[in-house]
Amino acid sequence: MSERACGAAGPTARGRGVLARFGRARDGLAAVEFAMVLPLLLLLYLGTTDVAGYVSNFRKVTLAARTVADLVSREAGDIPSAQFATIARAGRAVLAPFDGAGARISAKAIGVYDTGGTARVCSYAVDAGNAGVAQPTGPTTVPPPVPDAFKTVGARYVVVELTMTYKPLFGATLANRFNLSTMTETVVWPVRNGKVYNVAVTASPEVVLPTVTDTRNGGACPAS
Repeated sequence: MSERACGAAGPTARGRGVLARFGRARDGLAAVEFAMVLPLLLLLYLGTTDVAGYVSNFRKVTLAARTVADLVSREAGDIPSAQFATIARAGRAVLAPFDGAGARISAKAIGVYDTGGTARVCSYAVDAGNAGVAQPTGPTTVPPPVPDAFKTVGARYVVVELTMTYKPLFGATLANRFNLSTMTETVVWPVRNGKVYNVAVTASPEVVLPTVTDTRNGGACPAS
């Protein structure tokens, strides 16, 4: 074989050898694979952390709303503003370790007037905490739909609504996108203690919250 032929064949042979060694090489393959799946692993980890936090926070919101409703229902009748503020602080304590300082807590004393579910808000209270939310007037005096268990003439019960902002650790944009940044829980609760203000109106005990909607019957639910 001539020198020219050897020179031409040499690089080609060496090239095939390099390609063959490259095809057999496994050095660094694990690192490359890890780099490919790392973004997915991080997304799963961060997403799982935020989902767990959301579920835990919402559970606390439910417990806090139930706590406030139970404490309100156990009052002996008239509930002064200072007493409702104390009850609201107890509800915020239940929200720990989540920041409940800005949670809005509202309570309504409801009276039912017929079996069809005609009802009215007889008194209410709102504690907005540090959120600076103005106390509403219109929506607060509108009762939510009456549950079937309370569709009885003269029935009295309490409705508590607790709203707070959820602060995710990582997915704030997604939380806002899917309306998960605000948590609201509404609890309907029977009056555990209360007071019968006028047996001519009803024999059911009730509570009177600081803001009354009708001064008849001493701030309790009127006859009509």
